[in-house]
Amino acid sequence: MKLSGRQKIVADQLSAEVTALVVGGNVSSIAGEVGAYGAAKAIVVEDARLENYSTTAYAKVVAEIVGQESAEIVFFPASSLGKDLSPRVSVKIDAGLASECTRSSCRKW
Repeated sequence: MKLSGRQKIVADQLSAEVTALVVGGNVSSIAGEVGAYGAAKAIVVEDARLENYSTTAYAKVVAEIVGQESAEIVFFPASSLGKDLSPRVSVKIDAGLASECTRSSCRKW
C-alpha cells in the first residue's frame, strides 16, 4: 500500500468514498490496514495463482473489479508495478490515464 493519501482528498472533493483493492495470494491479512490510508472499505481478491505478479492476470482482475464497482477514478502507485499495470487496465476499461501527476483537483460537472 503505497499511495500518498491524495485519493482521500479527491474523494472528499467528489463526495465519494475510497475503496482499496487488495490483490494477490495470501493478502487478506493486510486488508484491515487500508483504513489508515483513507479507504472506507477494502475489496480482497485472494488466489494462490496471484501470488506472483502477472500483468495479464492482475489487469484482468483489476478491470473486472473497477467495472463491478463503477469506479469513477482509479489510483495506482507510482511504483514499477503501478506503471506496468495502469496503462493495461486503462485500455481494458476504455478510460484515460494520467501518470506522474504531482498535483490534481477534481469537481463534479
